[in-house]
Amino acid sequence: MMKRYLMTNAGWKGYETMDMQPVFIAHYRQHYQRFERTQDHWYVLGHERSVEAVVRSELLSGKFPQRK
Repeated sequence: MMKRYLMTNAGWKGYETMDMQPVFIAHYRQHYQRFERTQDHWYVLGHERSVEAVVRSELLSGKFPQRK
């Protein structure tokens, strides 16, 4: 409920949001690596997938070279 509220209200204020759950689920299904967190901090794996998703996002499209 909180995620939906945040994403909806951020959009009304002109902020772009990204739901990371599909990214994390897809990575887990492919690699079976868990995204454990402690005290609301992701481990390195979560940060890596998040950065990759942001770089691929529409907002930053074409601003960074894609790594192979």
